[in-house]
Amino acid sequence: WFYLGLSGFIGFFLGDILLFEAFVLLGPRLTMLVMSLAPVIGTALSRLMLNEKPSLLELAAIVTAAGAVGWVVSEKKKMDNGEDEPHDLKGLLFALGGALGQALGMVLSKMGMVQDLSVITSNLIRALFGLSAFFLFTLLTKRFSRDIKMFIRDRRAALFTSTSTLIGPVLGVILALYAVKTIFVGVALTLTSLSPIILIPVSHFIDRERITVRSLAGTILALGAVSLFFFMN
Repeated sequence: WFYLGLSGFIGFFLGDILLFEAFVLLGPRLTMLVMSLAPVIGTALSRLMLNEKPSLLELAAIVTAAGAVGWVVSEKKKMDNGEDEPHDLKGLLFALGGALGQALGMVLSKMGMVQDLSVITSNLIRALFGLSAFFLFTLLTKRFSRDIKMFIRDRRAALFTSTSTLIGPVLGVILALYAVKTIFVGVALTLTSLSPIILIPVSHFIDRERITVRSLAGTILALGAVSLFFFMN
């Protein structure tokens, strides 16, 4: 309970607050670039806290996949107003904090998941602690009533937020916890950090974004590195 609760506080609460602040200050592309460090951070933390020792080939695959994701999202793009994306030191620190929160949250989750505890129950415990922290935070900052009114007023935003909550913090985290429970933390974080790669075809067909040679090459490199995990296991 203690480690799962601490994981919920660090991963769900602190990590997400820092991540969303980084999105505002640094922009989504650069934030995801910094977040691609999470597998490397997770590997180092799991080595210190769980004594996990990935093989040299697994370490190479982790670094290659994380590097490929970083290479893809670091491709320079213009914002809607034609200006370059902002570079903000505070935003950079927030993004680093988000990556650390994600990695440390997963390590603590693995420490808290005993053999007979299901990943669904584990996620429920994490979510309860994280939600409690969010609730207290909004009360202390006197933003609760204002945010609830905005949420009720915009039904479309409420629908999208509710749907994303079901897909991400519920289904997505349950699957991530199962991965962390059964394989090395660094490997699990590498697989879950492929979101920018997965979003490339989605952005192409939905938002009509052009797929560049760099994004295609980075995708092939990342998927090639990830495939090594399956051949090794």
